[in-house]
Amino acid sequence: MLKRLQFLLPHDFRMQQSYGIMAAYSFVIFAYALLLYLGRSSIPEWLVAVIIYTDPSVLGFFFLGGLMMLEKSENVRVALAMTPVSAAEYLLSKYITLTVLSVIAVVILALLTHADANIPLLLATVIPTSLFFVSVGALIAMRAKTVTAYLIGSLPILLPVVMPMFLVVIAPYPIWINIIPTTAQFWLVLVAMGTFSASWLEIAATLIWVTISAILTFRLAQRKLQTEFGVK
Repeated sequence: MLKRLQFLLPHDFRMQQSYGIMAAYSFVIFAYALLLYLGRSSIPEWLVAVIIYTDPSVLGFFFLGGLMMLEKSENVRVALAMTPVSAAEYLLSKYITLTVLSVIAVVILALLTHADANIPLLLATVIPTSLFFVSVGALIAMRAKTVTAYLIGSLPILLPVVMPMFLVVIAPYPIWINIIPTTAQFWLVLVAMGTFSASWLEIAATLIWVTISAILTFRLAQRKLQTEFGVK
């Protein structure tokens, strides 16, 4: 697996660069950073957390789908399916490359707005959150035929997945709501940013569940993609 990932990772970085995904990602992050810097005295903390959360989730979701659709149009996946590359390796390569960008962006945004942000907890949240949304994006991308179809068709699926994150406004907050993965992910971001307080046990339990839900979603996407790549 490591040898094939050593081939896939540079390939994916080149693809993202040639398709303009890195440039688009950089522009979005610059716009986020500028917005947070100019409005740092008036933007509420919860909105800062939303912006940080949407980086590895919504942006990773859409960029992953766009990349897979472009590969499909150029028969890249068909070519890869004829090699020893497995479905898991294909998804892991996409996940790693997009998560590297997300981690860099999230650290920049967090430090720009909250110098006292809990960066280790933030990164521990971003990494499985990125895996979760990359996997969801892959599941939808396998059904779509064009980039436009993906972007339009994904909204009715993405919105019900993401919207429960706003359940964190409930006061007092019942910790059992963190059984919903996206709510748990956003709650952890708020804790990392200092908006919410929580015990180490609540944080650890939520992190474990967020990681488990991400792995389960990845496994589901892997099994679906095996219809193209086969079992290797």
